[in-house]
Amino acid sequence: PWRSLRLLLLRPGELTNEYLRGRRRRYVLPVRLYLTISVFVLLGISALLGYRLAHLTPLAINPATSHFVFVDIGVQRLGVDRGRFLCEGIPAALCERLERRIMADPSTLWQQATEASERAVGKLGTAMFVLVPVFALLQRIAFAGRRWRYAEHLVFALHVHAFWMLAVGIVAIGVPGLTPVAALAIPVYAALAARRVYGGRAWALGLRLVAVSAGYVVLLGLAMHALMLWALLQ
Repeated sequence: PWRSLRLLLLRPGELTNEYLRGRRRRYVLPVRLYLTISVFVLLGISALLGYRLAHLTPLAINPATSHFVFVDIGVQRLGVDRGRFLCEGIPAALCERLERRIMADPSTLWQQATEASERAVGKLGTAMFVLVPVFALLQRIAFAGRRWRYAEHLVFALHVHAFWMLAVGIVAIGVPGLTPVAALAIPVYAALAARRVYGGRAWALGLRLVAVSAGYVVLLGLAMHALMLWALLQ
């Protein structure tokens, strides 16, 4: 496992190359590596969130006079604005369900928000695991000219997401001095790994990565939004 982790951290893309070259017995399987890292990171984030919420002074929210937002992503907003239920950019039927759920007892807005956050973090691993094959599919489309099977793109996606989970864990925990480095490393690592694995001209590779990143960021945002809405409905 340490050999796999060393390659994953220090030589972006090399672990994928080693696996695709058939040297698989030396390293942890991609799915196992990703799941192991995800479990440890998400358990750490969940424990930290629980600790912070337990030691956080609850906000005294007066629904009649306060502006409290649960979700604010572009044109989609959900919350309470001075006694009025706020739901924009979300299907009407879902707005009605959310209004019944949230406005049943407006005095518990803070409690609902914290509980929803905990539920969302609890399901974050499932959401990310679903997005990994989606990322691989985007890679497959972007590199359609290569004679690569989907499974090979999936290996790359698993390794990149394993590193991303470590970086997200550092950002979420707020490790002094490492947080900005970890945040910057998320896009840089993917570019370096793709350069080593896929090769090709820099400009062509860059265009493909930009296209994949744009599509993935949109899907990731939708997934996180859906996850928060689900958490609020529970």
